[in-house]
Amino acid sequence: MHYSWVHVSQFDEDSGEQRYVQVKSFNSLPDAQEFVKGSPVPLSVHLAANGWFAVTLHDLYTEQEAKDVSNALKSHGLIAKDSMVTIGNTYVRRVCCD
Repeated sequence: MHYSWVHVSQFDEDSGEQRYVQVKSFNSLPDAQEFVKGSPVPLSVHLAANGWFAVTLHDLYTEQEAKDVSNALKSHGLIAKDSMVTIGNTYVRRVCCD
């Protein structure tokens, strides 16, 4: 079974029914932090189970809200076109930016 198919209850993060909008990922925390600093929208960084760092919008949303917010930000060029809505089941804990 692929690790992304499993939701681990021991992870610090649990979005429940809420969704994240992931806008980018990095293989180093300093690179992710630098990206967050330069963003026009509030972002957070999460350590993922694969050792990478997922950058998401700071807030959580219902599924439809996440899609609406994501589409609006994409259409204004504020987040990448390949940003995605996710339950964050591979996010171990938030490591940056309040």
